[in-house]
Amino acid sequence: MVFTASGFAADAPTDPVSGTLTWRSQSQASPIEELLSIDLAIAGHTYGLGEIGFDGFVIGGLVSSIETVSSLSNANDFLFSINPVTEEIGFFAYGVQGVTDRIWSSGTVSADLRFEGGGAVPEPGTFALAALALVGIAASRRRK
Repeated sequence: MVFTASGFAADAPTDPVSGTLTWRSQSQASPIEELLSIDLAIAGHTYGLGEIGFDGFVIGGLVSSIETVSSLSNANDFLFSINPVTEEIGFFAYGVQGVTDRIWSSGTVSADLRFEGGGAVPEPGTFALAALALVGIAASRRRK
């Protein structure tokens, strides 16, 4: 997903905020199972996978909690929710290190979500059974 959040208050350290997140899920409408990559920097802080988490369709920094950006945290924290079917982000908010009692929320958020569905990957046992069947077919034809 590529997103851009803008329309923050005039004193916001970063406006707009743009980033890219990649995750794994069963389908576009399925909850996030695993975050795979992030490319996001806010107010000079570049986030790594170890600093973010998710709960269903809510993604956020782990400083306050996944579901909260606290104005008291005085830390690099962010939070947003996404509806993957409509590709709408419900909100985007962030706080920064060194600023207490202030969080910034965006007025506008746009997202480009691309689901790349893949078929189920067969288990190794499935391959073994298929190979055994082919060997059996070849052997029975050889006898005839």
